[in-house]
Amino acid sequence: MRWDALFADVEAVAAAEGEAERRLEVADRSRFELGRLRLIDRLQPALQAGAALKVGLVGHPALRGAVRGLGVDWLLLGQEAGVESLIALDAVQTIQGLTAASAEPGWEGLVGARLDLRVALRRVLRDRSAVTVALTSGDTVSGRLARVGADHLEMTASRGSDHGSDHGAGADWTVPLNAVVFVQRR
Repeated sequence: MRWDALFADVEAVAAAEGEAERRLEVADRSRFELGRLRLIDRLQPALQAGAALKVGLVGHPALRGAVRGLGVDWLLLGQEAGVESLIALDAVQTIQGLTAASAEPGWEGLVGARLDLRVALRRVLRDRSAVTVALTSGDTVSGRLARVGADHLEMTASRGSDHGSDHGAGADWTVPLNAVVFVQRR
């Protein structure tokens, strides 16, 4: 009888230690999986749902709208009155409205991984839309995109436009991409 009690006690201790070890492993794996998630992985379910978000930005008031597109370093937000804002993810400070869902890292595939802000801006350039570019300084410039380089964009300012630029009408601008907060089409 004493041997049975001893073996039962040893088995109980081993089971408790095994359960504690399993819990630690699950916690470690959960932290590892969370550590792999990128912002676009968190945003992808909002894109599929067309979810409305509030996006806090560097140097500008927050924008509200539905997620219409997503790239590795940009977010397209559809707003009221048909306004679309192409937001540089580096300029995002906060996002409200995301659910707990996340996409698996790498969901965008090899082609999607190359669809960065430069590619999105080149699409805007092709359609010759009038745009306003919001800068990290809090300023804006308005006009049409003329070129998109590896790390900058060039634009021709609107001539005589009352949308104007904070820097004066009639000027041409070269803007480093890391200074772009968002680009809105008009």
